[in-house]
Amino acid sequence: MTLPASTASTLSYDNKDCKYSVFYFKFHALGACPRALLCFGEAQWDNKVQDLSEWPQIRDSAPFGTLPILLETDLTTGKTIEIPESGAIERYLARMFGLLGDTAREEVLSDVFYAQAVILDTKYIEMLRCTFEEIRMKALEQFLGTTLPNWVKACERHLKENGNTGHFVDNKFTLADIKTAVVLDTYLALDSEKVLNPTNCPCLWKLKKTVDTHPTYAAWRKSEQFKDMDEVVQAGVGALMPLDIKKSHIFS
Repeated sequence: MTLPASTASTLSYDNKDCKYSVFYFKFHALGACPRALLCFGEAQWDNKVQDLSEWPQIRDSAPFGTLPILLETDLTTGKTIEIPESGAIERYLARMFGLLGDTAREEVLSDVFYAQAVILDTKYIEMLRCTFEEIRMKALEQFLGTTLPNWVKACERHLKENGNTGHFVDNKFTLADIKTAVVLDTYLALDSEKVLNPTNCPCLWKLKKTVDTHPTYAAWRKSEQFKDMDEVVQAGVGALMPLDIKKSHIFS
C-alpha cells in the first residue's frame, strides 16, 4: 500500500522530495508509531511486510539484526539512507515533520511524555509478553491495578494543566501525542475499562480522539493492511491473555 502525500499539507518543508519505506513484520508493535508519523507527515510511503518465516535467514543482513528499518529515498538524487532502531526512527521522522515542538520548552515537554509512553510499553512487554505463562494473569492484574493507573494519573495531571487541548504541548501535535495514542491501542484492548474510560481519564480520551481522527491517520487505520495487522495481533496476543483489539477503535 502506498499513501500519497496530501496536496493540503501545511508542513514547513517539501515532503514530496522524499519517499519512505517501513520494513517490519505483519503486526503493529514497534512499527506502529513510525507508520503513524508518516501519516501525520503526509509523506509518500510504503509498508513493507517482512515474512516471519524468512526472517532468520536474512536477519544478519539487517543493521543490529533488528526491525523496524526505515528507508528514506531522495526523489531528486535517488540517494537513500537506512535508519534502524524504532526510537531513532520515531525521533527522526518527528523532526522531519515538525513534530518535536518549535522551542526548547516544547521539545522537552514532548520528550518527557514520549519517554513515559516508551517506558510504559517496555513494562507491558516485560511484565505480560516476556514472562512465564503461570504468572501472566497475576502480572496483568498488577499492570492494570498499579502500573497503568499511575501512568494515567500523571498524564491526566499534565494534560489538564495544559488546558485539555488534546495535546501534551500547547495546542499542537507532537511525537508525545502520537506515541501515546499508539500505545493506548494495546491497553484499550485489555480488560482496562475501569482505568481507561472517558470519566476516569477525560484528557487522555480527548488526546486519543484528536490523534485517531486526524484524516490521514484515520484513513490508514481503516485500510485493509491495518485491519490485517489487527487480526494478527488478536490471534497472537489474544492467545496469551484476554484481548479484544476492536476496543482500540473507539473513534473509528
